[in-house]
Amino acid sequence: MFGILAFLMIVSFASASSISTISNGAVSELSDSYSFNFTLSSTSAVSLSATSNASNASTVSVSFTPSSFNFNNTYNSSTVVGTVSGLQFRGKQNILVTISTNDSASSSFIISVSSASLCKDGIVNTDIADLELTDESSNVEDEWDWKPYDSISLEGRFRNDGNEDNEDYVARVYFFLNGQDVSDEVADDEDLLEQDINNLDSGKKSSVIPFDFKVSGDAEDSSDYKVYLKVYKDGKESQQCAVEEIEDSASITKQGRQVIVRNVEGPLTVSCGETISLSALTTNVGEEDEDQVKVIVYNKDLGLTSTFKEITQGLDSGDSDNVAFSFVVPVNAQEKAYKLIFSTEYDYDEDDENYDEESDSEDDYQYTLNVLGNCVDLNKPTITAKLTSDAQVGKEMTIEVSVKNNGDSQISALLSVGNYDSWAKLESINSSTLSIAKADTKTSILTFVPSKAGQQTLGLTVVYNGKTVTQPVSITISEEKGLFSSVFGNGQAGLPTYLIMGIIALVVLIIIVLVLKAILSRKE
Repeated sequence: MFGILAFLMIVSFASASSISTISNGAVSELSDSYSFNFTLSSTSAVSLSATSNASNASTVSVSFTPSSFNFNNTYNSSTVVGTVSGLQFRGKQNILVTISTNDSASSSFIISVSSASLCKDGIVNTDIADLELTDESSNVEDEWDWKPYDSISLEGRFRNDGNEDNEDYVARVYFFLNGQDVSDEVADDEDLLEQDINNLDSGKKSSVIPFDFKVSGDAEDSSDYKVYLKVYKDGKESQQCAVEEIEDSASITKQGRQVIVRNVEGPLTVSCGETISLSALTTNVGEEDEDQVKVIVYNKDLGLTSTFKEITQGLDSGDSDNVAFSFVVPVNAQEKAYKLIFSTEYDYDEDDENYDEESDSEDDYQYTLNVLGNCVDLNKPTITAKLTSDAQVGKEMTIEVSVKNNGDSQISALLSVGNYDSWAKLESINSSTLSIAKADTKTSILTFVPSKAGQQTLGLTVVYNGKTVTQPVSITISEEKGLFSSVFGNGQAGLPTYLIMGIIALVVLIIIVLVLKAILSRKE
């Protein structure tokens, strides 16, 4: 897989000891160590040492098994196993390793380290420390144990150990399987595996870095995924880059049988009485083909208690189908957000015409539907009012307000009145808080003193269970009673005021004429 560069081995036999030729090797930067074999021959006790030209060579170590030899002045040979450690995350490079004895025998070979698309120049992380990545997914049973189309929430953190403030970084999650980068096969959207972190001060730990994605349906069924977190300085990856192996046993498991609703398309906001259509993308993520599948949508408040559609043409493993639903939003639905639950049944049994398996609740799809406008609340209280006294300027006026509870449980209602300041003074409300049992009615008496005649309006408001109901009330207020009102009425119930005044003027005129006539008669 990796190109191995051919080099001439440098072997020295100018001593009593000799080291056989060691073959060149190749390793991925995901591997921390590389093992090799050679034959050591000598006539005396010898010891081995090693050097390398690797970047950050002080962190590379070589060990031998066995580690010491005593051939007792007889020319003997021994097979030695060597292990080079500390190779992980060094980026693409060729490392020359030289094995030497204490009497100057030596042999050199090349380890070709291939890049795994992590830090392009190997780890340079003096300023990046404490890389962390945890699985905080709420819909999975065990951490790092996932199924296709699971919603995954990973949270990463690290610390800026440098001396500079306001530093910008990039964090990236990788998934490897069998030494290959399969991030694009694990995440449904690979772009979600990379996040920017800005303005991190020296010595500070980053805030939580969210990596939220869905497991792709193309992910291979395996328990051998390795997970890595890479953090580098934005625009300066060759100067500051760190990688941490987070998990070496992440799993993606496909069930033998499993059908789920992956997505639902439709309107997000509807009105009461409106007919809506939804499309549910249903996928067979199991390993078995399904002859028939039932897709169910449920919400009790919207009357969706036995609504389902069936895929009767079959659904093979890995295949998807869009299932259409249509229903009418009840006219008396409350204006709020509703959660519609989409679930599935599968493994159809033709003998009893039933489904033997159903989706787990954690795999069910939730769709939020907002109901706003044109809704009739049949449970809201009814407010009525009647006048229980005369309605006259300057005189106390009483109004009886009745509040009926139309709901299915007791309510506590708060009654208030408004829009009267310009034509009356409110003297009292004998009961502003009403505790009303189911289907019961309670009353309250309002007392006013009107100050302005004519057609007037006041507003009644009842607040209950966090909701508000208003009711306008119209009242005709008569003028204040004065002279002749007992005879002619008051202008509201009897004759109009201008007519009354005219009659009075006419009577006065007639009296004056009669008096003058009598005076003139006496003079004659």
